[in-house]
Amino acid sequence: MERTHEQARARIPMTAEQVRTIINTMECETKSRAARKSMAIHAIAIANVTDEGRAVWVDYLATFD
Repeated sequence: MERTHEQARARIPMTAEQVRTIINTMECETKSRAARKSMAIHAIAIANVTDEGRAVWVDYLATFD
């Protein structure tokens, strides 16, 4: 399920499913490994995400080690 503009404006946290969608899209469209890693770092630090969504970002970031 994609995140809608209405959800973002209402400050509804992203779900784990929405985070997985973002990661899958980013893996297909963003060639720069450094950019993908940076996105994960920043999303963990400042994104409006559920605890489960944050765990998905943390797991994804671990793939860069």
